[in-house]
Amino acid sequence: QPAASASLPKFKVPLPMSPQEKLVQVRDLAIKHGLNLDQACLKGLARLPFFKAKDMIDEVLLGGKDRAGVRNPSKYLMIGCQKMTGGLGVEQGLAMELAVSLGVVLNNDALDELASIPRRDSHAIIRELAVNPEACGDPLEFICTEVLKCRAQLDARPWPPSG
Repeated sequence: QPAASASLPKFKVPLPMSPQEKLVQVRDLAIKHGLNLDQACLKGLARLPFFKAKDMIDEVLLGGKDRAGVRNPSKYLMIGCQKMTGGLGVEQGLAMELAVSLGVVLNNDALDELASIPRRDSHAIIRELAVNPEACGDPLEFICTEVLKCRAQLDARPWPPSG
C-alpha cells in the first residue's frame, strides 16, 4: 500500500476558473489596455477561452481586421464572440443532457456555473432542482449559491485526500 500512495501527486489540482473569475480576468486585461468595454461584451469574452479573448482584444488594439481602427470596440468584440462561440463545452453538454432528461431547463449562465465544479456535484445540484423546483426558487440563483458552497468546501479540503 505505501508504494501506491507514494506515486500519487502531492500537489492540489486547482478547480476550473469560475465564470465570475474569468469575467474579472478579461475585464482587467481590457482596462490594462485602455478599453472600456460594456458588460455584455465582457460576458461574451468570458465565455471564450482566455487566450482567444486576449487575441481578440489585441486585434482591436491593432485596429481590427483591416488595421483601419475600431470605432466601437464593444460591438466589434461582441460580433467576434458570436462568430467564435461554437456551442457548449463538454461539461456544459453533459449537464444539459442530464437536465433535459430530468425536465430541468437551464440557460448558458447556469451551465457555465455548473461546469466550474466537479461533475458529481453539478449533477447532484441538477437532481435537486428536478426533485424540488419550488423550494429552490430561481434556478440560476439556486445554482450559483450551491456552486459557491461546493467550491468553498473543495477549497477547504486538505490535500492529498486521506484514505
